[in-house]
Amino acid sequence: MKKYEPKELVHISRYQNYFPTLSAEIQNGIYARMRELIDEEKEYCDKGNYNHMAQILTSIVMYEVLQKHGKSEEEAYKIVSEEMWKFLDPSGMQKLAKKRFFLPLMKKIVPLGFKMAPESAGATPGIRMTRRMNFTLNAMSVFTPKFSGSAAF
Repeated sequence: MKKYEPKELVHISRYQNYFPTLSAEIQNGIYARMRELIDEEKEYCDKGNYNHMAQILTSIVMYEVLQKHGKSEEEAYKIVSEEMWKFLDPSGMQKLAKKRFFLPLMKKIVPLGFKMAPESAGATPGIRMTRRMNFTLNAMSVFTPKFSGSAAF
């Protein structure tokens, strides 16, 4: 299992381009708070959650630490959300959406995600929706590499 280290988590997060632009004081604050959250959330820190936790922890911590260093709640939210969206590149999905098979395929895949078994008693709230989203995204990612920009049509 990968070890949950703040530097590694930030390095693979959506904030990897923005993080180096922050002052050393803010960077160290982010690393310190991430260590605290990793200790608090050990039960979720397993191999299967590594990439998800990198995004979640970095987002939460950056939002908190920016506020501690003088940003208002609105400013911190704006910075975190804008930097996240800057990192995401929708071009692959946009190209895929132009293909004739995409809409019929999505009409079949998305409903399957909603037919999953109901939450069991005592389950984490929202886990059913998370599983649905993961199912849909995993199903879509199976097709994405086949239709990348390098594929000839």
